[in-house]
Amino acid sequence: MSWTPTTEDRARFTLQDLISSKIGFEQLAIARYEEICDRISDFVDSHYDTGWKRNIKQSLDSFILRGCKPISRRWKSVDPAAFGILMYHRCTPPVECETEPTWNVTPDQLENQLRGLLDLGFTPIPLSTAVKHHQLGMELPPNAFVVTFDDGYANNYTHALPVLEKLGVPATIFLATAYIDEFVPFPSDDWSCSGKADPISWRPLTLEEAHKLNKSELIELGTHTHTHDDFRNRPRDFERDLEISLEFIKREFDIVHPTFAFPFGVRRFGFSSDELIRAARKTQVRCSLSTEGQLAHLRQSPYYWGRFTAHQTDDAHLLAVKLSGWYSRIKQGMRKLAGR
Repeated sequence: MSWTPTTEDRARFTLQDLISSKIGFEQLAIARYEEICDRISDFVDSHYDTGWKRNIKQSLDSFILRGCKPISRRWKSVDPAAFGILMYHRCTPPVECETEPTWNVTPDQLENQLRGLLDLGFTPIPLSTAVKHHQLGMELPPNAFVVTFDDGYANNYTHALPVLEKLGVPATIFLATAYIDEFVPFPSDDWSCSGKADPISWRPLTLEEAHKLNKSELIELGTHTHTHDDFRNRPRDFERDLEISLEFIKREFDIVHPTFAFPFGVRRFGFSSDELIRAARKTQVRCSLSTEGQLAHLRQSPYYWGRFTAHQTDDAHLLAVKLSGWYSRIKQGMRKLAGR
């Protein structure tokens, strides 16, 4: 079953009658929806590789991952104080549309990946536990890893949560709070069928669904800013937007000093720059995660921890390569050789 937006729906996308829980600056944020979408679209069009460049990079990544498999089987971690953080977004079954959902891992594959990691001896821990162990100077369990989901898709509740509960795996869901209870695609959603396919494949969480997630013993809610905007070179706007999200999370879920992940998060493009990290620390979030594909380290500031993207094509052994640290170490070595 698919959903097709009407003219009235599209008008509602740009400036909606907001739910009563959203007040003041939060209304102004959603009112700028089209502006935010345009800014993000301009960046994607000008910076992201397409066509043959992307194919070459994907092929090289696949080569590195597969080449590291034998090493990671013998030595699971290059550093006992290091651990890996996995990043997911959408978790929806296959849908009827001309293109497959982007940034998606299906529920079946999510279960295969996490069950496989458990069978390989990896130990899932909450993100808050990793932060606490960093603060107290405590060690983590062997082969520890963290699971995170970005944005706050409704399918994180309907499809990912049952898998996590089945396997007993904790996870943090980073909410772009402006879009909770809004029937509108996330501005960062680059899937051509968002807004057209079955809504469960693209819509944000409702407030009721978010509350149910918060009641789960396995789920921690964090912030992903309020609007998921492009905040490069705009630290003051970023700080205020993050504060709005923190106010929302405190009011709705009674959570103070949550964990935080940068929107987009690519450091070399400025999405997790030092000036933005300084602004984040002012708001007293407990950490700030980027999307840099590297291990986090207990002796490193949690405001500089990176994450590994979990792809639909990854099996448990490929994720184990990432979590072992060999993937990022070899990739960094190849970059040095290439003079990058």
